[in-house]
Amino acid sequence: MRGANSTKPDDHHRRWHDLLSRRPAPEAKTPQIITNSLPVANLFAAANKLEVVVSGGVIYPRLGVLVGPLAVEAFGRIRADVAIMSCGGITTEGIMNSHGLLIEIQRAMIQAARKVIFCIDSSKFGRQSISKLCDLDVADVVVTDKAVSPEILKTLRRSDVEVVVSG
Repeated sequence: MRGANSTKPDDHHRRWHDLLSRRPAPEAKTPQIITNSLPVANLFAAANKLEVVVSGGVIYPRLGVLVGPLAVEAFGRIRADVAIMSCGGITTEGIMNSHGLLIEIQRAMIQAARKVIFCIDSSKFGRQSISKLCDLDVADVVVTDKAVSPEILKTLRRSDVEVVVSG
């Protein structure tokens, strides 16, 4: 399993923590979270139920994430069941983010994962960001809140994206 970068360590991270911490089979291997986010690493490490691996790299202080060639290389060398990440904006043109170093890492995460999940709150729908990360159909699942317009949900579903409305 893989945690990913996000903009703030809030209830969003706690919900994923709760979801990923539920592991019923005691004979199964200890799940791993591989992340470049220091808030995500601290949250999951405190639970002491998962193995947490941090990518390495240079700290991008505004978000508390590790960026740069070391972080990109780390994600380029692994394989994961799931990549869970967020973005700066999403439109009918695709999923976007605001910083080139983040996009490079997110693309490496997408390539490493069998399934890609984006957690995108409704305020980011219709918002353009500086650079395009990927097309809509790269996402396997988009998790969002109830405030998303039905038109946007239709567009995602037409792109074969599973939409989970939370809350």
